[in-house]
Amino acid sequence: MTFAPVGIPDLGEKLINHFLPLITDQGDAVDWRTDRLEGVPATSDCATPDG
Repeated sequence: MTFAPVGIPDLGEKLINHFLPLITDQGDAVDWRTDRLEGVPATSDCATPDG
């Protein structure tokens, strides 16, 4: 899994700065979970780094 930063405007409120990325990142998380449940192997794990 690779960290992908989400650029958001500085809204000045810490709650929004944490909540908005949570919502926008859900697509990748759902896809990852769906793949694991369907038996698709992960491309890396803690013992084998990406790339």
